[in-house]
Amino acid sequence: MIRIMFLLLAGMLSLPVSVFAQKNHAGYLRPDVVEIQYAGNYGLMSLGLGQEFCKDILSSYLVLGYLPKAVNGVEVKSLAVKNTIQMKQFDFRNNRLQLYTGVSVIYYKVHNTYTRFPKYFPKGYYDFPTSLHAAPLIGSSFLWNTTKNKLAFFWEFATLDYYLINYFKNRSMNFLNLWNLSFGMTLHFN
Repeated sequence: MIRIMFLLLAGMLSLPVSVFAQKNHAGYLRPDVVEIQYAGNYGLMSLGLGQEFCKDILSSYLVLGYLPKAVNGVEVKSLAVKNTIQMKQFDFRNNRLQLYTGVSVIYYKVHNTYTRFPKYFPKGYYDFPTSLHAAPLIGSSFLWNTTKNKLAFFWEFATLDYYLINYFKNRSMNFLNLWNLSFGMTLHFN
């Protein structure tokens, strides 16, 4: 039940982004940010397209991720909607340091994960789909303004909903072990 409520909250976070984007329908469908990320919950590498709204305070991305079988023993493909909100901004010269938080809703395409369970699983065996997860995150980016575009380098700490649920059910886990670190780069088009 907690997981379902968390997923609903994550979906509702994307609503303000959609509302602010509606002012210009042509711009609504055109991404203004490209993101590439190493590691994290999307896979070994991921590529995303997104938009920033409300003077770059809100952002929303559609992210495709891939983890090759050679790295983890199983191939993983992911599709995510990542929404972030800026918490603090520090401007200096023509550059900017941003601190942000957010949540992603991630769908994993992997053998033996399900959105709907096969009939051979007893009813109630799993409380929620194993292929769909919410991933809270916190991060920081350094935005470097060039004459035409803005280039940003970022890092993020993120976790998955079921890690948090297991942590609160079983306090013997170390809270720091729930989180993973990823690095990436975004290119913002003016």
